[in-house]
Amino acid sequence: MCNVFAMQDDALDGAVGPGAQVAGETRRRIVDALHSVNHGEGVACGVPLVDAWADVWQRLVARRSPAWRDRLLLHHDEFWLRGFIRDAHVNRTRTPTALDEYNDMKLEVGGVLPMLDYAEFAGDFELPPWLYQNDVIQRMRRECALAGSYINDVTSVEKDDARGEVSNVVFTLQNEYQCTRTEAIEKALGLIQRGIYRLQRQGAELDPMFTSLGLDEDQRHHVRQYVRGIQDFLVGTFRWQRVSRRYCDHGVLAPHRATYPDEVVAPTAPCERS
Repeated sequence: MCNVFAMQDDALDGAVGPGAQVAGETRRRIVDALHSVNHGEGVACGVPLVDAWADVWQRLVARRSPAWRDRLLLHHDEFWLRGFIRDAHVNRTRTPTALDEYNDMKLEVGGVLPMLDYAEFAGDFELPPWLYQNDVIQRMRRECALAGSYINDVTSVEKDDARGEVSNVVFTLQNEYQCTRTEAIEKALGLIQRGIYRLQRQGAELDPMFTSLGLDEDQRHHVRQYVRGIQDFLVGTFRWQRVSRRYCDHGVLAPHRATYPDEVVAPTAPCERS
């Protein structure tokens, strides 16, 4: 499940330089194909990424409630997939957005919302809609989404710069404060630290929330599982950035190699790349 999700993320991230138009057309075809799968309109089509997701999607929705399926559909389809089109538009303008606008965009395209839905699936539980929308849970989810996006941005800033992409909090802060790259990175690290601190404070609000809502033991356990998913997402994001070779010098020094969406989704795509 997570492997297919990560492949979608890589396929929909696009270049801005040579090949950008082809990449944009490919990105839109991928989004439309995955959208069709999610709405029950698509079947196996011979494109590995789409076929893999069709298989995962059918197994996901078969074991969850209609309310959970509707939520995942909103997060994965309308927010995340469509968000890549919006993100690509920002990159084409070559102008970083304001921080508030950037944050709103990353809440949708950052991927944390469907990932936390998957955590419920993996843990074989669901938060009912009234509990999912609880203010404490919403604030924790927001802090997780933003901190995760900021961590990714700081570690990938050289790659994004080399590829001509501006949808990165470092560039947003650099533009907003008219400061140096180093100063913008420091500001981004401050945002991450303050976000994690707020998450810790919000975690201390759980027991009073349990009491005020009159949650039974099963409901309390499910909330704790969900919060553990938030913690695991952030820790996993940080660890992945440290061990992954995605942002190594090779990738930075070759920013305009063949656009990778076509390589990933084409039926004849090679299994290995040099």
